[in-house]
Amino acid sequence: MRACAKAVAAREGGLDVLVNNAGIALVSAPTHTVQNLPLIYGTNYIGPFLLTVLLLPTLSAGRGGRVVNLSSVAHRECDHTQLSGNGPLSIPPLSFPAYEASKLALILIGIEINRRYAGKVIAIAANPGYVNSDIYSNAPAKGIVDAVNAVLALNTVQGATTTVHAVCSDELGAKLPDHGIWYLSPYLAPLEPTGAFGFFRVFDMMGPYVGAAPVEPMLPPNAAAAARALWDDSILLIAGTGFVVPL
Repeated sequence: MRACAKAVAAREGGLDVLVNNAGIALVSAPTHTVQNLPLIYGTNYIGPFLLTVLLLPTLSAGRGGRVVNLSSVAHRECDHTQLSGNGPLSIPPLSFPAYEASKLALILIGIEINRRYAGKVIAIAANPGYVNSDIYSNAPAKGIVDAVNAVLALNTVQGATTTVHAVCSDELGAKLPDHGIWYLSPYLAPLEPTGAFGFFRVFDMMGPYVGAAPVEPMLPPNAAAAARALWDDSILLIAGTGFVVPL
């Protein structure tokens, strides 16, 4: 990570955009990274967070850097209290709750980036949608999954639309919504999220495809404070692996 960040910083022209696209799900082994972090949470969130922190000085030195974090409708199901302190370490490492936690964490850390680097870097969260991609390569009953995906899921070009829009749209860089981050969905969203925190809005998973539409994410109460706490906790979590990062 350090070598990558150093090489990018040395490139002529700097860095305009970082897209955090790495993500896994439906895996059976190993359970932890080599740093002993839970595999799904470590791969989907801690790794991208570390790379982002290392590259933020380069992103903020240019004409307005941009960080795009790929989230998911699964963030709506996350118990946000699991993100506090060392809570992520207690989530079953290969479980769907670990995936949910990683996807909410990517939204919250974007809120904190927007606060810390206001006017220099903007972070945007993008939900690619239900996409027939390699993320299902290890799914059980893969033949059935492939058949269902062929009928119901977006193709990979459609699944990339929210990411491309997040990277290129000038409108998204003009002003942030009140909750602190743009969250893009590829589907028409006729209803705003209501009810309990864990409400699963079906139109953020499988609705009429529209390309890229700003919708409201499902955030914990006092999301700004939760985002600040997650940043601090994530720094400490990484430091616990012996990897020191700048604050």
